[in-house]
Amino acid sequence: MGLFQGGSLFQDPEIVNAFSGAIAGALTATFVCPLDVLKTRLQVQRISSSQRVGIAGGLAGIVRQEGFGGLYRGLTPTLMALLPNWAVYFTVYGRLKTTLITRPDGRTVPATPAIHMTA
Repeated sequence: MGLFQGGSLFQDPEIVNAFSGAIAGALTATFVCPLDVLKTRLQVQRISSSQRVGIAGGLAGIVRQEGFGGLYRGLTPTLMALLPNWAVYFTVYGRLKTTLITRPDGRTVPATPAIHMTA
């Protein structure tokens, strides 16, 4: 009997939260990576006021010099660091929220903004 057979693996809310967190982290890192690369390059290089370029000009310069892959330099280590982080974060957040909305008698109460902020 396989682990995925019958969908039993994805019926566990903690597994769902872990996968959701990992996917959210991967998407975030992928979309933000070009800006992070540009930010790092601008921080490392001393740019005089006559050489300043905007975001679009800086990104275009990276693509012109290194190709499209230059925008995603460093994405792999970022993903390796952030995927477990976001998976744990989403899992702990979901567990804390469930704990805070569940009363000792087993009934649940609506999750208020205060409960979300506390979790």
